[in-house]
Amino acid sequence: MAKPTTGRVEPHPEPDPDQMAADTLMTSVFSGISLLAATVVLALCGSIALAAGKSISGTSGAKVGLAVGLLAGGALIGWVLRRYSDQIKARSLNLYRGAWIGSVAALVIIMLMAFLPQVAFPQYCPPGQVCTNGRR
Repeated sequence: MAKPTTGRVEPHPEPDPDQMAADTLMTSVFSGISLLAATVVLALCGSIALAAGKSISGTSGAKVGLAVGLLAGGALIGWVLRRYSDQIKARSLNLYRGAWIGSVAALVIIMLMAFLPQVAFPQYCPPGQVCTNGRR
């Protein structure tokens, strides 16, 4: 049976526009900082795995090694963010949001640039190919 009400409904308070603007700004600042930090971590993990893959199996091994290294770096970043989520949230919820946004953005950007460069550069011509006007 439904709980009887008194007939009074309390409306939700409207969010403060100044606070929302400050939260958005701080989240974007932390996203940018996290993007830079995550790019360094992912580049380090990816380059180590790329070198290992190249030494094992040449060019195709390098691609697989890079993918494995980037995914391992992404998993490491995700683990650290989950592990210390309470401490990060206690400092600032905007910091936590920004760290996730920047980390995921760094992983997506690096993966796109490494494996689908034609998305970023539609007239992309791979090194060593004979291209006319950017097309094979």
